[in-house]
Amino acid sequence: MAKKSLKEAVLMHEISINFDKVYNVLVKLKFIKPSDIFIEDKTWDWLDSKPQEKDMDKVLKKLGY
Repeated sequence: MAKKSLKEAVLMHEISINFDKVYNVLVKLKFIKPSDIFIEDKTWDWLDSKPQEKDMDKVLKKLGY
């Protein structure tokens, strides 16, 4: 099993409880394209794609971390 970073764990938690907020941040930062369907899937797909550390930092900062 791959070791997860604390940042990944926090993002997983945020997506689980507040995916719409995370989705909106990802769209504003242009990490994903806006969509009317499958927004939760797109949010999880971004995290599953193993984003760079600096990109996770940007998202976490926008979320207030």
